[in-house]
Amino acid sequence: MALDVLEAIRAAEKEAEQIIQKAEEDAKKIIEEAKRKAMEEEKKIVEEAKKKVDGMMNAAVKEAEEEIKKIETETKDKIEKLAKSAEGRLPDAVNLIVRTITGGVL
Repeated sequence: MALDVLEAIRAAEKEAEQIIQKAEEDAKKIIEEAKRKAMEEEKKIVEEAKKKVDGMMNAAVKEAEEEIKKIETETKDKIEKLAKSAEGRLPDAVNLIVRTITGGVL
């Protein structure tokens, strides 16, 4: 009878060791799976962040290009106005130069 009890205890201990070993293996698998999922999620977040940054950069570049075009247009308009203004005063400037050179004789 004592032998039967010892056998039962050994069998229970062996079964407990197997349960613990399986639990440890399962825990390792769960941890590995969690790490893998975390890495995938991190990769996904980084990719989304890069896309968002790219979108923001593209929008900023587009806005800057539009501002450059606006400034170029305004500058061209100012140059044209200055050129027209100068053209209108060119005959007077030529007469003034000629009078100055000739001493007012003309």
